[in-house]
Amino acid sequence: MTLLLIDGNSVANRAYYGLTPLSNSSGAFTHSVTGFLNIFLKLAKDIKPDGIAAAFDIKTPQFRKDIYDGYKAGRKKMPDELAEQMPRIKSILSLLGVSVLSDEGFEADDIIGSVSAKCRDTGDKCVIYTGDRDYLQLVREDVTVIIAGNKGDKKYTPETLIAEYGLTPQQMLELKSVMGDTSDNIPGIVGIGEKTAIPLIRKYGTLENIYAHIDDLTIPDEIKGDKKIGKAALEKIRNGRQSAEMSRELGRIRLDAPTTDNIHDYLVTEDKRNEEALTTVLTELEMYAALAKIREWLRVGNKTPLETGSDNPENSGKEVFTPADKETELAAYILDGNTRYSGAAKDKLLADIKKYGAGELLYNVELPLSDILTEMERSGVRVDTAALTAFGEELKASIAELEKAAYMYCGEEFNLNSPKQLGEILFGKLGIPLPANTKKTKTGNYTTDAETLEKISDSHPALPVIINYRTVNKLYSTYVVGLLAAIGADGRIHTTYRQTETRTGRLSSVEPNLQNIPVRTELGKQFRKFFIADTERVLVGGDYSQIELRVLAHLSGDENLIKAFKDDEDIHTITAAQVFGVAPDFVTSELRRRAKAVNFGIIYGIGAFSLAKDIGVPVYEAKRYIEGYLSHYKGIDAYMKNVVDTAIKTGYSVTMFGRRRGIPELHGANRNIQALGKRIAQNAPIQGTAADIIKFAMVAVHKALSVVPSARLILQIHDELIVECDNADREVVSELLKREMENAVQLSVPLTVDVKSGLSWYECH
Repeated sequence: MTLLLIDGNSVANRAYYGLTPLSNSSGAFTHSVTGFLNIFLKLAKDIKPDGIAAAFDIKTPQFRKDIYDGYKAGRKKMPDELAEQMPRIKSILSLLGVSVLSDEGFEADDIIGSVSAKCRDTGDKCVIYTGDRDYLQLVREDVTVIIAGNKGDKKYTPETLIAEYGLTPQQMLELKSVMGDTSDNIPGIVGIGEKTAIPLIRKYGTLENIYAHIDDLTIPDEIKGDKKIGKAALEKIRNGRQSAEMSRELGRIRLDAPTTDNIHDYLVTEDKRNEEALTTVLTELEMYAALAKIREWLRVGNKTPLETGSDNPENSGKEVFTPADKETELAAYILDGNTRYSGAAKDKLLADIKKYGAGELLYNVELPLSDILTEMERSGVRVDTAALTAFGEELKASIAELEKAAYMYCGEEFNLNSPKQLGEILFGKLGIPLPANTKKTKTGNYTTDAETLEKISDSHPALPVIINYRTVNKLYSTYVVGLLAAIGADGRIHTTYRQTETRTGRLSSVEPNLQNIPVRTELGKQFRKFFIADTERVLVGGDYSQIELRVLAHLSGDENLIKAFKDDEDIHTITAAQVFGVAPDFVTSELRRRAKAVNFGIIYGIGAFSLAKDIGVPVYEAKRYIEGYLSHYKGIDAYMKNVVDTAIKTGYSVTMFGRRRGIPELHGANRNIQALGKRIAQNAPIQGTAADIIKFAMVAVHKALSVVPSARLILQIHDELIVECDNADREVVSELLKREMENAVQLSVPLTVDVKSGLSWYECH
């Protein structure tokens, strides 16, 4: 039996701070509930546990207060918006059949520790999910701890603990007794941090052993060998024994909290669930997408097979929509991409689809599209495995050369993938000045993110090499390794399309994510060469030209922008001429580049500061560009103001075809969140309408291709559709693709599509 134990408070907190505020139409906040359920469902899918329990703190237990009155002193009170969601989270978990555990005398980690100890006694396996590293002391061969992090979750076993810290699980508690913990106000030994504490515990193992050798304490040094502790640090350690021993007791996770003696009590069984009550709760909270995901999980969790309609083994187990899902999930998604929508399930949803004029989008686009996507997943796209592998070897060679160059410039070898080590080398050893206003990270390390290094790339020869190393290394690890792993036995990649994942209405794909195939660099563009047609077949690609700018022209009704598109002029050159006051023939490539940044920036509600950063001009100059743009394109200026005002009044934005998106950020607690809400209000109708158009086109193209037996739609990437067909049908498919995409919808400006064909995706783009 595998038991999943969830640190409820930790996950709820991560969900609360990880999402922008969401609420239903009655004002009940739902973002922590939404995030918690997303995490829960992912864990349930990945781990496939037999039993699940979630533990929650009620209040600080008295026994730790008795040890140290300052325990958790100064910790901020739980925000009211989170506190009101905690009972909802617990209620939903209970209705799902999950055991919800708490006890006034113990904290959540004590409860989880006690349950994990029962697993050891019964020979069962246990997986703990938390954001708190205190749990690492519980790691055993039969207990895995997953620590949630901003850059992804990380699994810890006894082996990975040794690899990362050089410590055993038991020694993690000893480490805390020396270092303390500011989040819980556990003092440790004042003035002794990680740099000294870790090597001390590595060498001496326990607190007792440290003090047994207090007169001759040494710590290992990679260069000089063992060296004595400095006088100041030694004095702190001498004086801090009582505090360290107290800290160890405060940090020790108890294994004697009152829990059931029968681990099988935590099994998730059908008799523990109440699906009717669960539907009522989630409907009242207007969390329709979550409800649809949970229903899907319940079917999978009950080991009910999903119908894929395909004998292809590559697609076995793929999730597909059932008709019941299509009455629920797609309708709710159209009515609010955030699922912040009022009304009861099914009947009310469909009534409101009609009320808001979104019937065509649901019945003629989203519903048939779900079947089309399933066909595309089954078809997949062929990959040139040999060429991709060879390209990977080239990248590996480049990575090795870049590593050597980086070490030469830095004067020593180190882990280039360690931000901490990199920061110490660049800004410590080499003394490279940090960009102005750059702060260290929360852990006290230097900031070495891409943006920081780009700002100072010309200040030392090591920096361009390191930036290039990161780029090439990511291309190899993410795309070469990732794509090779995704190739099926038939030599094709069968991505999974997500129809209701994004807030904008755009499709997304996973396993692998083909939407993120790099296109900005020449090296990244090479990956398109490895997506190829079958023997004696070709790929035909159609790509919308500047679709979002054309949508903006239509929605705003701006005469100047409409005229430019109708006259088939270079929109960026025309904009540059009008904003910078020069004749079109005298627009330089630099002026055109700046105008292009303004054109696309306006769509995303860009401000002067961000534009200045993008195009490398002072803020005052960027402000002048934006003002000049809006002065000339007065229709756009009026439109942008109007959509923001409307969204503030109604709480949502709407596309040309009735797709809605709630924008609770407009009423956020501070100006930054409100400003984000305004940018969303400006962009959502444009990006959402563009997303709708590509979906209209997919349905139209799929239908038209029925007259060409050899042709099949195999890929959708942003504004681009890829069809595979026999070489003999290349011309007819090219004409068909251009015709159907350009006439998918009617705007006040023409939709133009560039169509190319070839043996690879690279050739038809």
